[in-house]
Amino acid sequence: MDHAAAHQAYEAAGVGPEDVDVVELHDCFSVDEVLAYEALGLCAEEGEAGRFVTNPSGGLFSKGHPLGATGLAQRFEFVS
Repeated sequence: MDHAAAHQAYEAAGVGPEDVDVVELHDCFSVDEVLAYEALGLCAEEGEAGRFVTNPSGGLFSKGHPLGATGLAQRFEFVS
C-alpha cells in the first residue's frame, strides 16, 4: 500500500485518516503493519507507527499464516 492508494480510497469514501477508528490489516510481515499505518496517514510523521501498533491477536505469523484461513481469523478477531 502506498500513500497515493490510501488517498484515492479516502477520497472515494469521502473520509480521511482522522475518521478511522479501527484498522484491521493483513500483516503478512511485521514491518508491513508499520508501513501500512504510515501509508494510511494514521501517523503525523514517518517513523511514528511503531509507537502505537497494537495487535491483540499477535498477527498472522502467530497463527502460522495459513493461506485463506488468515482472512477468516482476522474477521473473527475483529467481531469477537
